[in-house]
Amino acid sequence: MSSRNRFLRLVAVFAVAHFLIALGALLASYSLGMARFDSAGVVEPSVVERLSVGLTDALFQPAVALLDASGPGSRSSVVQWVAVACNSVLWGFALAVVVWRLTLRPTRTPPGRLGPRRGAG
Repeated sequence: MSSRNRFLRLVAVFAVAHFLIALGALLASYSLGMARFDSAGVVEPSVVERLSVGLTDALFQPAVALLDASGPGSRSSVVQWVAVACNSVLWGFALAVVVWRLTLRPTRTPPGRLGPRRGAG
């Protein structure tokens, strides 16, 4: 398998993982918020709710910022799902670049170092 195909596979894995984690965090923050909303008294949000809301806010960027900048008229459900999918692909690409660069083995001799000796002996 070529290195390009491996990189694209890494992007796809990270994009799907991001999509599932982002939707899970959204579901958790919504369900915890609704449970608190239905209570009779004033109840402070739990640590889990605050964490899930923060995770949701972070994982849905920059899609939310772009949708907010485009105005309220472009908020059809198709546009929102496309924005969420593209957001996950963007996150997947960024994470794949980081992992790819960290696991890349140098193929050249670093400057200031001699290569392996040949013919010595």
